[in-house]
Amino acid sequence: IIEDASAYGFNSSHSLSVAYDSLYGAYLKATYPIQYYSVALNINEGNELITHDLTEELKYFNITLTDIKFGKSRAKYTYDLENKEIYKGISSIKYMNENVAEELYELSKNNYNNFIDLLVDITEKTSVNCRQIKILIKLDFFSMFGRSKFLLDTYEYFTKKYKKTLKDATKL
Repeated sequence: IIEDASAYGFNSSHSLSVAYDSLYGAYLKATYPIQYYSVALNINEGNELITHDLTEELKYFNITLTDIKFGKSRAKYTYDLENKEIYKGISSIKYMNENVAEELYELSKNNYNNFIDLLVDITEKTSVNCRQIKILIKLDFFSMFGRSKFLLDTYEYFTKKYKKTLKDATKL
């Protein structure tokens, strides 16, 4: 690529710039592959062809592309150097946005003994709505707390009891 770009004759300064860009890209990919691919995936989000090609290249570097996970995923692709993993971003999911992703990431810094404690904080401290919670449960975002069927049942129970508790509290 570098030789081809430098041989590009009609504009030598342009060909030199393209050659340098190729060289910098190759250096970053070889030296910092996890960071490089995280940035490349974020830049090309929405371009299925390039995203597919990038994810195929991850295998060569033994980097794992992981589905969204509570405590790991943010709005965009993020990486874990220690485990050589890149986590998908939440904001690319229908009905999600950057605000929801960042609120959930901030909550993940807390320790939760169970899913109900997390649901209380999500309800009281975030803008995450019922539809978004159900989508995230179905996508195994909260898998650290159990399987999606169990979590959906827990959430249904929680919404009924939590609303009743709030209604009773407002009567006082």
